[in-house]
Amino acid sequence: MIDDVAKIFAMLDEELNGSEDHYEIIISGGAVMTLHVNSRRTHDVDVVHGSLTKELLSASSRVAIKLKLRPNWLNNAASSFNQTFELGWEDRSYPIFKGKYLIVKAIANQDLIRAKYISFLSRGFDLEDLIDLKPARKEIIRIMTYALSSNVTGRNGFDIILDTDELLEKLNYGPITESERKLSN
Repeated sequence: MIDDVAKIFAMLDEELNGSEDHYEIIISGGAVMTLHVNSRRTHDVDVVHGSLTKELLSASSRVAIKLKLRPNWLNNAASSFNQTFELGWEDRSYPIFKGKYLIVKAIANQDLIRAKYISFLSRGFDLEDLIDLKPARKEIIRIMTYALSSNVTGRNGFDIILDTDELLEKLNYGPITESERKLSN
C-alpha cells in the first residue's frame, strides 16, 4: 500500500539516477487523494499525462520490489479520464514532487472531483472520496449536467440523477431540485 507519495517518488527519482532523460508526469486518483486525506492509502499511482517509458517502468519495478508494491503500481490505466476533464486541466495541475530526474504534478481539485464523480457513476465506487473532497453543490450539478449530455458513463439519465441525489444527500445538500433537473435537459 502507498500512503506517502513523496517517499515513493523520491525512491523512484533515486532509481532514475544517471538517466539521460528527465520525466514529468501528472497523476490522479487515490495517490492524489492521499494528499487531501491523510488516512487515505492506495495500491497504485494513476498517471494521466506523461510517457511511461521503458526506463521509467524499469525504475518503478525496482521500487515495487523494495517496497513490496504491486508490479504495476505506476500505470496509465486511468488516462482514459483525460477526455472527461475540462479544457486546461494540464495547466491547472500543480507540482507535488521535484527531483533530479522526475517531476510529478497532481491534477487540480476540480478535475479530481470530476474524475471521481464519473468513476462513481461508472463503477459504483469513489463515493467516500467524493465526500472527502467536499465539492460544492453547484460543482456537482455542473458535472452531472456534463455526464447527462455526453453519455460519458454509458448509464441512463434516471440512474445518474438517482446516484447524484445520493451524493448530494451524503454531503447534506438535499436532493436535486426541479430547476437543477431542468438545467440538465
